[in-house]
Amino acid sequence: MIAVDNEEANQLKTAALSESAASDEAVLNSLASRAQQLEQRLSAVFAASADAVMVMDESGAIVDANDAASALYGYTKPELIGKSLQALNPTLPVGFLQNWLAEHAPGEVEVARAVNVDQSGRELQVDVHTSSVVVNGRRLLVTVVRDLSPDLSREAAHRQRLNDSEGRFSALFELIDKGVMVHTADLSLQSINAAGRNIFCIDEKQALSMEEQDRFIRSCEFYDQDGRYLDWQQSPFSKAQRGEPVESELIGVYIPQKSAFRWVNISVLLRRDTQVDQSPLILTLFSDVTDLKRDSEFFAQTQALAQVGCWEYDVRARRIFWTPELYRTFGADESVPITIETAFAYSHPAEVDSLQRWWQTILALPEPFEREMRIISASGDTRWIRIVGRPQDRRGTLWRFLGTCQDVTASKTREEQLTRQVQFDTTTGFLNHDSGNKLLQSRIEQADGAGFCVLKIDFDRFTVIRPLLGESLVEQLLNACAKRVRNAIPLGAHCIRMVGDDFLILADAEDDKALQDLADQLSAIFQRPFEFAEESFVVQPAIGVARFPLDGDSVEMLLKNVDAAMSEARARGRKTWQSFSPGLALKMRHRLTLEAQLRKALEREEFHLAYQPKVHLRTGHLTGVEVLLRWKNRLLGEISPDSFIETAEATGDIVPIGAFVLNQALAQLTRWRSRGLMVPHVAVNVSFRQFLSNRFDQLVAQLLKTHGLDGSCLEVEMTERALIMDIDETQVTLSALRAQGVRVIIDDFGEGYSALGYLRRLQLDGIKISHHFMREIPASSTDRILCEAIIAMARNLNLSVVAEGVETSAQADFLLRAGADIAQGFMFSAPLDADALGEFLLMCS
Repeated sequence: MIAVDNEEANQLKTAALSESAASDEAVLNSLASRAQQLEQRLSAVFAASADAVMVMDESGAIVDANDAASALYGYTKPELIGKSLQALNPTLPVGFLQNWLAEHAPGEVEVARAVNVDQSGRELQVDVHTSSVVVNGRRLLVTVVRDLSPDLSREAAHRQRLNDSEGRFSALFELIDKGVMVHTADLSLQSINAAGRNIFCIDEKQALSMEEQDRFIRSCEFYDQDGRYLDWQQSPFSKAQRGEPVESELIGVYIPQKSAFRWVNISVLLRRDTQVDQSPLILTLFSDVTDLKRDSEFFAQTQALAQVGCWEYDVRARRIFWTPELYRTFGADESVPITIETAFAYSHPAEVDSLQRWWQTILALPEPFEREMRIISASGDTRWIRIVGRPQDRRGTLWRFLGTCQDVTASKTREEQLTRQVQFDTTTGFLNHDSGNKLLQSRIEQADGAGFCVLKIDFDRFTVIRPLLGESLVEQLLNACAKRVRNAIPLGAHCIRMVGDDFLILADAEDDKALQDLADQLSAIFQRPFEFAEESFVVQPAIGVARFPLDGDSVEMLLKNVDAAMSEARARGRKTWQSFSPGLALKMRHRLTLEAQLRKALEREEFHLAYQPKVHLRTGHLTGVEVLLRWKNRLLGEISPDSFIETAEATGDIVPIGAFVLNQALAQLTRWRSRGLMVPHVAVNVSFRQFLSNRFDQLVAQLLKTHGLDGSCLEVEMTERALIMDIDETQVTLSALRAQGVRVIIDDFGEGYSALGYLRRLQLDGIKISHHFMREIPASSTDRILCEAIIAMARNLNLSVVAEGVETSAQADFLLRAGADIAQGFMFSAPLDADALGEFLLMCS
């Protein structure tokens, strides 16, 4: 380049000289100055050029070079001047420069890539720009050399990086656990990685070609997530080919050659490179989710079977997520998003307020929780659910709640049923005895000064009816009684089945009038008879009434006092309810005293017997005597049997007392006969407790033997209740007594008992009409009709008839006309002691 600039300067000088004749000295000086300036500028460019610039003569020797050339080749500038072209490029053939100069005209530029060597022998990749000029008739070669080593290094590094990246990509492509496939636009398989081959069960050992692998994949069958078959046109690959998006689609793949089935999550992308003119590629990424799908199905089945759904609540976003089972629990539409408000809207009206308060507490003080509550499902059903949840936080801030929700309606129903079985009586549906006591205790504890009343109902006739109807029908009858009671009591009152056929009612009574009305109503509902097993039963209750706290401030005291009132109601007969009163309390204390004295009466020999003659109505002859028990206590004085017999039965003292009576009666009969007084038999009243205790028939046999009497000397009088308390055991005992010749008659027949079926089953000898019927005869037409019916029935059954309580001749005449056989009463004789009876017999003989 320096040479080129000098040539231009020389030309300018020559031009100046040629014009010297026409120019003055000033023009010459101006031209010389311009030439000098141009030379300086060119020298500066030559020196500042970043590329190596060298000037060579026609032999190839370097005549000039810039600093960049010295730096490139490692020579100082003086060292470089004189060096030949062959020294810098040893690979040039001999005569190269001469040939080049011959082939290229001056000013023509050639660019070539060459390998030069520097002072150390290091090879340099260079681009060489070469041209020639003629200066002063001399042809010079000008070369501009650009070092390509940095570019090549960068290119090599880039190529290495590309190679490394490609290697890493290939390794990643093969090692990634996701299946990857690449198809061309016509769906020909271009590549598939190891994971993909493994998912499609392509055996690596077979070394199948890409075409064979393509056929293998196309032979597979595809199914959607619901199990419906997809042909190839419906496959994700075909959908992507048509430009349809396929993002995370679940499909089933059946591989017939391996008899294998896979669930695959697949995404397919159609890739077009707009920078390069090439056909689009279809890229597929897929994962084997067979185990996950199976686990998901198992989990879904488990949720469905256990009726457990899962939920998540994002506190900040106020978003809630439900699993499908939870939607089914609530009967909700899965396509409709659930919010916390719509979730709460399912709560039962009775749960709304407490649920809202509870949820606000949980948000304010997050902690694990478990809660049972009722909901109203979308279909309107009431269900019980159990919600379990736990909070999660991020950096100390509440983030979300996770949990489960289970439909526990069935278990809750069973729990309620078990609770009812534990707390309620299965026959009546009332609270049972234990639950009733707990309720009564709770009412007392929570009374806070408010009063309530307790009514106890006793159906005494159930002990008679039970053996006749059998257990099943009796339970039905008791249930029918319970229904009448339930319909009669006010709203809010509670019914309790105590023991046997006793009911207890807890009710609020505003005043004494309301309490009396309730007691009257309970009495009235049993006026109508019950129809069972072709029998008609009138079940008349005895009702006791007590009030809290007036009649007792504890469970024990209330129950004791209401029981006393009920017993009084039963004793008074026609009045079927009785309130507890101070007078009744006094009577109870008297009863306690009576019980205490009764226990020691036998030991103190306070009992004695009286005898009332039984007379044949037609002949007037003595047919026997009824033995009557009398008690004269040293503290209480003479006590009526009506006062102490029931107490003795209740305490169980009647059993030894009855044995005493039987023994004394047979002993007295023996003494009478030893004196020549022929008493045909003694009639002894026997309690049901005595009759059913420890083989009564054996006691009779023993005493008859002891006193040397046969069975015809004894007549046993028993109430209907005693006979049918345990009808099977009764039949055994009756058979044993009849085998001994002992007669058995029913005492107080017709006292309200209308169930006569037992007369068909039991072998009896007679009946005794209650003295209650005799009081109004012959004045009462009703009593006359009843007595006539009883006598006619007995005669048809070949039973003897004894009428007690006969006090007038009119009564005796009526009985005679009606067909009765035997009578007893004050018309004939009052009860007498043993000696007085002997005198009576002597007078009658």
